[in-house]
Amino acid sequence: MVILDPSGSYLEKPGLKANLKSARNKATMRNQFKPFEGVFGCDFNREVICNGTLFRFPLRTEEQARKSDISNTCYTRTEVESLFKEFVDACGNLLLFTQNVKSLKFLFVPSEGDPRVPQLLVDVVKHVKIPPAILPQGDKLKSENILVYASNKWQRLAQQNESLSVAQRADIEIDLSNNIKELNLVHSGGRAKVEWVIVWNTGGKESYTFALSGVLKDLLPLAAVAIPMTKLSMCPFGFYRKGHFFTFLPLPIENSFPFHINATFALNENRRELLKRMEDDKTIHGVVWNDILLRDVVPRAFIAALKYIDLNSVSTAEYYQLWPTSRDCFGSSFYKMIVDEKHEVFVEESTKQRLPLNTIWYLDTSIRNQPNIGDIALKALVNFWKHKSEVVVDIPNNVIACLIKERGAKNRCVASQTFYCDVFFPNIEDEYLLPRDRDSLTISAIKCNDIATNQQVKATKCIPTSNKGTLRRPQDCICPSGACASLFSEEDDMFPDKRFRKGTVLGGLCRAGMIEDNLPWNVYVERASTVSELYFTDYQKATQRCHNLLEYLGGDTTCPPVILQKLLKIRFLPVLQRPKTWKFVWKADEADSGLSAPNEMFREDTVNLVGCTHLILDESELDFVKKNKIIPAALQLLQVKNSCEVTLESVTAQLLSVSESIQEGLRPPDWQLCKICRDIYSHMNELYENSSINGKEEFKRYVEEHLHGKQTILVGNKLVKPEQVVLHRQSSVEPGMYTLEHTFEEFLPLFELFGMNTRIHGKRTLIIIGILAGIVHPVVAFCTK
Repeated sequence: MVILDPSGSYLEKPGLKANLKSARNKATMRNQFKPFEGVFGCDFNREVICNGTLFRFPLRTEEQARKSDISNTCYTRTEVESLFKEFVDACGNLLLFTQNVKSLKFLFVPSEGDPRVPQLLVDVVKHVKIPPAILPQGDKLKSENILVYASNKWQRLAQQNESLSVAQRADIEIDLSNNIKELNLVHSGGRAKVEWVIVWNTGGKESYTFALSGVLKDLLPLAAVAIPMTKLSMCPFGFYRKGHFFTFLPLPIENSFPFHINATFALNENRRELLKRMEDDKTIHGVVWNDILLRDVVPRAFIAALKYIDLNSVSTAEYYQLWPTSRDCFGSSFYKMIVDEKHEVFVEESTKQRLPLNTIWYLDTSIRNQPNIGDIALKALVNFWKHKSEVVVDIPNNVIACLIKERGAKNRCVASQTFYCDVFFPNIEDEYLLPRDRDSLTISAIKCNDIATNQQVKATKCIPTSNKGTLRRPQDCICPSGACASLFSEEDDMFPDKRFRKGTVLGGLCRAGMIEDNLPWNVYVERASTVSELYFTDYQKATQRCHNLLEYLGGDTTCPPVILQKLLKIRFLPVLQRPKTWKFVWKADEADSGLSAPNEMFREDTVNLVGCTHLILDESELDFVKKNKIIPAALQLLQVKNSCEVTLESVTAQLLSVSESIQEGLRPPDWQLCKICRDIYSHMNELYENSSINGKEEFKRYVEEHLHGKQTILVGNKLVKPEQVVLHRQSSVEPGMYTLEHTFEEFLPLFELFGMNTRIHGKRTLIIIGILAGIVHPVVAFCTK
């Protein structure tokens, strides 16, 4: 046993070493052994105490941190949980390039738990799926330790101008135990699995020469790349989502590639960064070695990986996305190698065959990059290329940009002049060129400045629609970027094909009469009528179109009266369905559709005032912010009423409906009933106060006719008749009477109109009894003055 105490706080010396076979040590140090007892089968009473090596790292407490000369960091539960989360987030990376370690477990022993039965938290396992592929062929990997194997082979192969390549496929699985949840740790349980292609390669002449130069000892020119079979950015928890550098274990250094790079890099003292040269440094051999690895060894590992990837498992586009797109040390060397050494890494799409650069042709980017023309040109080149023994390969633009800087790469490019003169024009009448491919000629005509050509485009049905490919005149199409576009969908078959939507082509169509920002009003009415059709097939599209119609109308208030009258009767506005918290009658429950005409609807701010008796507009479906004045302007134009426009008749009907529900036994939440009644009283009070003298008289007559004797005043959680309510200031309340709530005293004038008496006399008690008799049982009541 070795115990380290750098500060000498406990041992009064930096550490001590004890022979565990000594009986004396076992007796005198038994307390030192206790933390290890039972951990991974550790037993100090056996001859073989532990089958392995145990490390115990006591975590520094807050008090120890204050006194420590080494570090002030203390480890609270929060800190430990944070460390655990960091471990879980990256644990899958730990086994990518390890040689002997194939599994990793994170176990936990509770404070009162038995160390012999720890709780599993994390289990990481690496499975090598198939025997590795080895080049040169014929060699056999006796163990899975590639590091040892390469150490024994690389010098002999380098002398023969060859390099060792070992490719393997491996699954790395992570299993998070449910114990994580039980311990309230910061990570939830779950499983993750990623398949990797891991390819190792030794270097060429440059790395061989430097490794044997003796300037650094024990150099091994070995590198590997690990490529996930899913996109690196889509990897699950436990794995990096950006490329990193490794030295068998991960380094906190990102690279710019969608794969990981492992090599025998020289690191700085903290083992967290690649060794770098400072301005005033002389030659640092470790920095030179790192450059050689990136220039000579890593590119070879990546090239070997490109040859090993199963092209039936990835698309050609995904394959090329792995390629470097910058001319840094690694990128420049990679492109130089594949050109000079004629590596078979270029893929022909249809056959998935890999070919070297000197046997392929690729299309010049000046043509390949042209929208619409590029694909047609490439297909024509593949079909008509006169050199039938040589293959045309489609290479992404960013790859070509790096490739053409290498000498000899341009010789395999089919230039613009060659394509037009030798490929396209000689074969323009060939049946292979389908009509849809010749649409590019129409695009050329639209771009043309010739007046006669433009007039022909305007008068001819030559623009294919995006949905069905129907040919239309420009004036019969809708500009997809114009203000009117939101009123149409692809299914309406009015948008031009996507090939006609960009740049000067779209501008040419607009000049030819395509509808852009001003929609004829008769078409607007037709658009409004389509909302009800959409409602039964795609509710989201229906409400979105309604929103777009209102935005268009609100931005152009010049709608003719005749058109407006038609719009008022079209059902195209969404009706608010019963809210979950609403307990009363809801008018929309009676509707046969979720849409209604504007002149039948109220805004959402009127729910408490008219929700029982009128349809409410579902403003949430219209998705407009309160500061947006365009849609409210459209709603006002369409005569959708807001709270200021709720009439006495409407709010009275609401109050009576609420009262009727309460009488029928409905028991809504107190807060809801109170809020509805307060809103109703407040609105009626405002209507009365803002009325003229004649209006006030009419108000009184209407209230007397419709509300006298009705249960309309809220007391507690029920509505009672006005004549049963007295002010709370009265010294006593007689039987059958209720005290008016303090919070409703501001509505006293209104309640007097309802029929409430501000004071009640004892001699009228029999009247109240008579009122109550109608509820309890019939009696005959007499009253005298």
